[in-house]
Amino acid sequence: RNIAFASYDGLLYSVEAISHQLRFQFEPDYPISAPLGLSENLLFAVTDGFKVYCIDSDNGNIIWEYAAGTPIHQAPRIIGQQLFLVTDNGSMLCVSKATHQHFWVRENVGQFLAATNSLMYASDAVGNIQLVSREDGSTLGTLPLRQYTVRPENDRTDRLFLVTENGRVICIHEQGADYPLYHQFPDRRPILPEIAPEEPVAPEAGAEAPAKPTPDAKK
Repeated sequence: RNIAFASYDGLLYSVEAISHQLRFQFEPDYPISAPLGLSENLLFAVTDGFKVYCIDSDNGNIIWEYAAGTPIHQAPRIIGQQLFLVTDNGSMLCVSKATHQHFWVRENVGQFLAATNSLMYASDAVGNIQLVSREDGSTLGTLPLRQYTVRPENDRTDRLFLVTENGRVICIHEQGADYPLYHQFPDRRPILPEIAPEEPVAPEAGAEAPAKPTPDAKK
């Protein structure tokens, strides 16, 4: 498996994990300005030129370029076929992972936190948790959890983790989602046991059915 990383000089290198042999070197017009995003064989890099690149992680070929038009210093987050980009001016851009088709833009978003199949959790400017529709970017609800100031970003599962300064940790998920949904590495999800529903036991062949009590039967 390749290891891709951005170096101190703003270039992108892909190196073999075992042999450390250089696979390719990518030189954008401007230095890379944010941590990389990776989904399957696609690598996503953001530069100081306000441009987002989708790169083939096997050979370094550019698949598409997208002009964001504003600085981005947070890592691109990929959930399903959507790519989420949080800009420095507090907006979130949602584009297609495969084609960079623009889906929607959402104002007043400072940080991607997690996502389910239908919604995304994000921090707003005043510290609330916004529940945002993945379909059109509209508001589905708000969680006033400002005391949970430590907010790790989770793009691997649908679980939202929040932590207070004194170490209290909570995990939030949608009602009925008892088991995590794996956005990345779905093959690593534990195999869950299947329990058959209980059924009434049928009487054995030849066995007589119990006699029903008569109305005048005494206890």
